[in-house]
Amino acid sequence: MNERLKITPLEPYIGALVENVELAKPLGDGQFEQLYHALLKHQVLFFRNQPITPLQQRALAGRFGDLHIHPVYPHVTDVEEIIVLDTYDDNPPDNDNWHTDVTFIDNPPLGAILAAKTLPATGGDTLWASGIAAYEALSALPSCAAMRNISMGSFWLAATARGLEPILPICTSPEASARSTLEPLSNLRQSTVHRTV
Repeated sequence: MNERLKITPLEPYIGALVENVELAKPLGDGQFEQLYHALLKHQVLFFRNQPITPLQQRALAGRFGDLHIHPVYPHVTDVEEIIVLDTYDDNPPDNDNWHTDVTFIDNPPLGAILAAKTLPATGGDTLWASGIAAYEALSALPSCAAMRNISMGSFWLAATARGLEPILPICTSPEASARSTLEPLSNLRQSTVHRTV
């Protein structure tokens, strides 16, 4: 197979379609390097028709760094790094609002690799927003203010707002939940040297 990936930007600020790669197979260093730099540039990558097993998905994700084991969502049997997001009539989604994944831990993961197994005929869309584009769109004065502001991504607050019982020891009180989630609203992602909101 040709080592060169075909990368097509989808929007001006975020997203690209990646072709000429089989994610179920181990990537060569050249293909991984292209994929990594495409992720840094486009922030979200999309792949069509990529059947992948949980073990293959874990192997691919491991190329990007340390893997995270989610403390709440159920995981695939024997592959605890791969969570199952399964929604249906009796199990409506609980993450269907704007959010940044796993901001309630000290060191959130770089990203996530989602593998859709069953999609509805209509709806079921996942929307993405560029924190870099949002930051760059701010005027100089709000940018300075944003860097000083503090955001609090609290799993405890999100859970209790939805009438759920917080189930983690770190999520038993607002103070415990917030202990590792107070951070500047503006962040500098070292791998891209871009500020993001």
